[in-house]
Amino acid sequence: MIRFLDNTVDSSGNGISIGGGGLTILGSGESASDIQGRYNSGNEDLILCSDEWIGMFPGQQDGYNDSKASYFHTNGAVSILCNTASYALSVNGDTNFIGASIMSSTLDVASNITSGNQIKGKTINIDSKCTIKYDDTDKCIKFVFA
Repeated sequence: MIRFLDNTVDSSGNGISIGGGGLTILGSGESASDIQGRYNSGNEDLILCSDEWIGMFPGQQDGYNDSKASYFHTNGAVSILCNTASYALSVNGDTNFIGASIMSSTLDVASNITSGNQIKGKTINIDSKCTIKYDDTDKCIKFVFA
């Protein structure tokens, strides 16, 4: 069901509501038809699909600014605040992880790693021959090799 919403607060335009109470598919090209044939549940799911990439462009009130854009690329990669994805996830800018982060592969560092007090009293095992420990006396992180 498509509803047009009267906007009595902002003279810039009205709103639109799209939804049928169940599965909603919004797609470009032939993707919506293709997805509907493969995924037709009674769930209240939202599917966003495209024959090409999907872009999100927030903060465009003052004109186009692609440095704020994020994309879902055709190969499944995601880029945030950049328009190319060199990896499965490419981020231009700082990241903040709340909670545990699990890595099951290699960590390549091109710059610095910094840590607050969260590493105090902890031991990080790099491999069977190397650990990282916080030294309370020197107030620094030390690599300990076996």
